[in-house]
Amino acid sequence: VRGSFTISWRQRMVLTPGPQLSYAWGSGAGGGFRCFTGGVANNQMMFRGTVLGDFATNSDVQVAVWQTYFLVVDDSARTMKWYVGRLLDNAAPYPTGVASFSDSYSTNFQIGWNTDPDAANTRFFEMDDFRFYGRALDRLGIDEEIGNENPVGSTFDSGCARGTVPSIALDGRPNLS
Repeated sequence: VRGSFTISWRQRMVLTPGPQLSYAWGSGAGGGFRCFTGGVANNQMMFRGTVLGDFATNSDVQVAVWQTYFLVVDDSARTMKWYVGRLLDNAAPYPTGVASFSDSYSTNFQIGWNTDPDAANTRFFEMDDFRFYGRALDRLGIDEEIGNENPVGSTFDSGCARGTVPSIALDGRPNLS
């Protein structure tokens, strides 16, 4: 992937990660571009692993509260922006002639990825409605996306071959019984 993009998702922190890392998404094991909280990010969400350098939210993640995040990288405007909900949280320019990230970062993209093989994905938080746009959303586009969101809890449809309706268990794994 090259050029402008927007990544958005909703998350609810179960507890503050502290020194442990908790990944929302990432590309490649231990490298590539990624977004995480905890560790060097403290209690902010941090975008890392590109030639653009580290770029964190100004506000802390909130425990037990659903929050919507938008990371907007706009190659035309040469800016990176964090929105938390509808509010602009942080913005930073980047130099002309620098691509937001190279093709080498676009392999093995994982949602809810973390570095601990014994830990559950999305350690310390729950996630919903992950989206990756191949364009930079503007404020109007972000408002529209938030306005169109209608989150509800439910099971999957009944199209399962076993005749059962799968659901998501409390640990985030499919429950097929």
